[in-house]
Amino acid sequence: MKTFYSFLDNKIFPYVVTFFANPIVILITLLLLVPMVGWQNDVILILLLNSYMNVGSFGTSQITLRQVILTADEQEKRAQETHDFVMQELQIAKEERQELTELVKYLHDKLDNGGK
Repeated sequence: MKTFYSFLDNKIFPYVVTFFANPIVILITLLLLVPMVGWQNDVILILLLNSYMNVGSFGTSQITLRQVILTADEQEKRAQETHDFVMQELQIAKEERQELTELVKYLHDKLDNGGK
């Protein structure tokens, strides 16, 4: 099922959103309101136009919401990776500091003993 969702997210949904978010399609959709007002007695035409608008609106909003959620999940994953990397680097820095402290102490002791 995960591969199916991945297929939809990567291959199908971007085209649907691109189609419905196209300014020409938006303009045509707005122009479809004119026949709905002008030919209100033609029930079949009104139902078809209304169905088109409802499906387009619902589909675009749901796909956009899904993309936002996926983007948020990816950002959270990247933030966790960055946090893990920083914590690893901090641990390395602490270890190096400890080694340097030991080296300074060793050198200080050696100088106090007259280099022996």
